[in-house]
Amino acid sequence: MKVLSSKDKLNGAINIVSRAASKSLIVSQDGIKLDAYDNSLVLSGSNLEIEIIVTLECEVEEEGKAVLNSRMLGDIVKKSSGKEISIEILDNYLTKIKSGSSKFEITGFSPDESSKFLDFNAQHFIKISKNKLRQMITNTVFSVSSDANKPVLTGCFFEIKKNFIKMVAIDGFRMAIRVAQLDEDYESNCFIVPCKVLLELSRILKDENEYVNVSYSDSRVAFSFDNCTVISRLIEGKYIDYERIIPKGKTTVFNFNTFKLLKIIERVAIVITSDSNRSPIKFLFKNDSLNISCKTSCGFSEDSIEIEPKDFELEIGFNHRFLIDALKACETEEVCLSFDSSITPLTITPIYGDSFCYIVLPVRLKTV
Repeated sequence: MKVLSSKDKLNGAINIVSRAASKSLIVSQDGIKLDAYDNSLVLSGSNLEIEIIVTLECEVEEEGKAVLNSRMLGDIVKKSSGKEISIEILDNYLTKIKSGSSKFEITGFSPDESSKFLDFNAQHFIKISKNKLRQMITNTVFSVSSDANKPVLTGCFFEIKKNFIKMVAIDGFRMAIRVAQLDEDYESNCFIVPCKVLLELSRILKDENEYVNVSYSDSRVAFSFDNCTVISRLIEGKYIDYERIIPKGKTTVFNFNTFKLLKIIERVAIVITSDSNRSPIKFLFKNDSLNISCKTSCGFSEDSIEIEPKDFELEIGFNHRFLIDALKACETEEVCLSFDSSITPLTITPIYGDSFCYIVLPVRLKTV
């Protein structure tokens, strides 16, 4: 195998693919697979949970396949002196890399010795814009559970109904729901994607209106865009009936400026340190104001915001981080906060439409 590639393009591809490369202590398994044919160089990395494939156009003098250590290959390409990189892999997988005045010889490995990459036959397909998918991931993954005893909650639930896609994340204390419209109707379906995979995907996706082609089967999903494909195993199991968690019935609704409310909560939370992280912030609704306060071993803070006068009095506590995460994910100037009692969840929704819904469970306040 012998190829000649642009240093910048190859470096970019390695940076993406290495996100999926196994971090095994065995050098041959911590690798990136290179496959050269026609005028293309295909780089792929896998850790048996996720596979990332990037295809580059380059000069292929001799076709072939090999696996090279991801860290070593990445450092060589990044620090080489030239604008182009020549990679030659001999029959015994000895690899010669040249760029400008830089020359390297490293040991490669047979692709048969590398970890088995993820193969599947997709049965279902949808298309969604990069920008939309990236925003949906960013605005839900913070609510994914890290509890390995509940594997279905360690991923985001994707639900497709006709021309709408919904993403749901639950960690037992809060829930995030994002809804987006697709350009065409699709068969109703659902699947669960691991959070780690979605985080990597969101880092690769750029804020563009171009599309991501999503293909999936009962056990795998692939996200394809530009010259890149991200493949993941799906989490098996039945997801929680999340609609039952959404409060229904009598509630009291207040409209707030999203930015203003967020900044007040952030100010009040200044007295919460790592030692007092479980200290809740307190919401006190009374007459025409909402008083927000917090008392910890480090001090006391308080602020307030005017509200529409209502026959409603309530004292309720929340984890400050859960509120901040939810409000930062709200992409509207104003939001609705719905309350019922001190032991029922808070619901945060847009004033118009149903593009998002965030639910936060209250925290018991200490009685003095």
